[in-house]
Amino acid sequence: MPRSVPTTLRWVFSVIAAVLAVGLATLTLLLAWFQQSVGDESHFVSSADDVIQEESFRSDLADAATQQIMDSDSVQQYVGDGSTIGGLPGLQSWAKDRAFGLMHSTVKGVVDSEDFRSTWKQTAKETHASNFGDDPSSTLVVDATPIYQAVNDKVENAVHIDLGLGDDTARIELEEGAMAHFLHTAQSLAAVAPTFGAVAVVAALVSALVAPRGKSLFVALVAAATGLVTWVSMTVLASRFHAQLDTVEGTGGLIAQHMGDALTSNVQAWALTSLGVGLGIALILVIIHVMDASRHTNESHTF
Repeated sequence: MPRSVPTTLRWVFSVIAAVLAVGLATLTLLLAWFQQSVGDESHFVSSADDVIQEESFRSDLADAATQQIMDSDSVQQYVGDGSTIGGLPGLQSWAKDRAFGLMHSTVKGVVDSEDFRSTWKQTAKETHASNFGDDPSSTLVVDATPIYQAVNDKVENAVHIDLGLGDDTARIELEEGAMAHFLHTAQSLAAVAPTFGAVAVVAALVSALVAPRGKSLFVALVAAATGLVTWVSMTVLASRFHAQLDTVEGTGGLIAQHMGDALTSNVQAWALTSLGVGLGIALILVIIHVMDASRHTNESHTF
């Protein structure tokens, strides 16, 4: 009995250290993915560049941007609300329909032009700066200023009318702030991710050293559990991220949804790689444990 109490405490401490190691190791992997895929501006812009290659996206973008431009105050002052002109019902409605068609042709020409790739790249850069720059927005936003400025310049060159679309920053809010707060917290934690990883390694070794027996099995447990928890966490978080973006409508929602798809395209690869590596390390450690334990006369300690 006197010897059973220390043994019990050692098992408890070992389990606590293993759980801590799993949590910190999982957090380290999640933050590493975030920093590489989202926090890094060059990767963010590169992922966005893949989006603009899709013809269907450019078509949808032209439709959404045209509708938002036509609904803006700067355009409404020219076309009105679509009701009447000079007491003639339907005349202003007809004029607005014509204006919509002309604006759509203009926007589509801008989106399909060779110069739009640089415009889109600038949009991605300013969106990243708005969300993760030195003065990040309190809400998740899409900064579409370069797109609307390009359309404004095209209209001004064609009909010599300045619609004022580029006068104000077209920062389109995507949500009320919960997602932005979560992403900003992840950005802050990413800076200390190496520290979390180092503590996770120490905690895993402590769990093995404190364990009364089967020391290598605790490290195997940590490795396998980390891979599994990382896989589940990344899958769930990516799913919730997409679900929240899918509720956003308009130009901002369209851009955010496609950028989100591009940014998270490597989530499953990261998750499955983490799971495979974790299970692989666990399998190797279990084999080593079995081979080492088989040398002892007391084979009851093998498993």
